[in-house]
Amino acid sequence: MKLIYPATIERARQRFWLHVDRSGGPNACWIWTGSRGYYGYGRVNVSGSSYLAHRMAYALTKGDPGCFWVLHDCPEGDNPSCVNPQHLWLGTAEDNSQDMAQKRRHGAHTHPERFARGERAGSAKLTETEVANIRQELARGTRGRLLAQRFGVSESVISCIKLRQTWCRSSRRRQTCRDERS
Repeated sequence: MKLIYPATIERARQRFWLHVDRSGGPNACWIWTGSRGYYGYGRVNVSGSSYLAHRMAYALTKGDPGCFWVLHDCPEGDNPSCVNPQHLWLGTAEDNSQDMAQKRRHGAHTHPERFARGERAGSAKLTETEVANIRQELARGTRGRLLAQRFGVSESVISCIKLRQTWCRSSRRRQTCRDERS
């Protein structure tokens, strides 16, 4: 966080806690009731700069997090609007990525409808039916090079279909695809 003068910090501290619902008690999530951003994280403005509310909560109670990420560990589940300092911990960008994946908060899981897949993808050159036919041909032993020529795609596309790295949802559940890749 950039340099904030002591008088400004005290005013910010007083204003900040006015926008927090602590009615659940000291161990519950304290919900930020002020402005929220796109993914539900609270936003707070101090001296013309915008900060994430959970980072500000951490800074006001435990000190400036500096270049570390402030992550949530809420007992009631993942709650981006929580600002209870007991639920906040510092981590690296890698910790954040792992935490996000574990909680299934990355884009494809939180908003799958926003991601065009299969035939809906603007760059798709194949249809679901063609992918199913490619898989059948591969199972019969047809060479990838021949299929690539026949369907007008590269050999690497055929390989990715075979390994279920792409078109994973076309004929089977996603978990099945993941299991087969491992």
